Amino acid sequence: MEDSLLFKSNDLYLKINGLFQRCEQILGLNHCECSILSVLYTHKSITQGEISQGFDMPKQTVNNVIKALSKQGYIRFGSSARDKREKVVILTQSGEDYINENLKPFLEFCNRVLERMGEDRVQNMIKGLEDFYFALKLEAEELKKKQREKDMMKEKRSGGAA
Repeated sequence: MEDSLLFKSNDLYLKINGLFQRCEQILGLNHCECSILSVLYTHKSITQGEISQGFDMPKQTVNNVIKALSKQGYIRFGSSARDKREKVVILTQSGEDYINENLKPFLEFCNRVLERMGEDRVQNMIKGLEDFYFALKLEAEELKKKQREKDMMKEKRSGGAA
């Protein structure tokens, strides 16, 4: 594939991500906190593992954000209805109030952006992004596998030289 497509897509990704971050800053929001609060707003209770898996986010990152949200009083922990041993994250009233005051304006902003594009273009964009995500995920898995093999070869060489 043409290098210019790689550079154009990367440039566009960085621009979009930068704009989102600036808009979140204007509203005083933290990106990871926004993402997790958004999920809790729609799901009401969810495990940290489900959040990590759903966002393809490292468990430690999710854990750190969850701790910060808990200290702020926006979430609490409870037992899962499926399995009492499993802890779930639950949005508190304070968390709902925070979302209504701070996150909802951002979500409304995002909806206005999508409305400007029109439903057909948004659907096409979603399909393209899904395709990109799955291709990226497969390539990331291959990269990880190759890196492990490379590390094993280094380890064998250094172990043999010692």
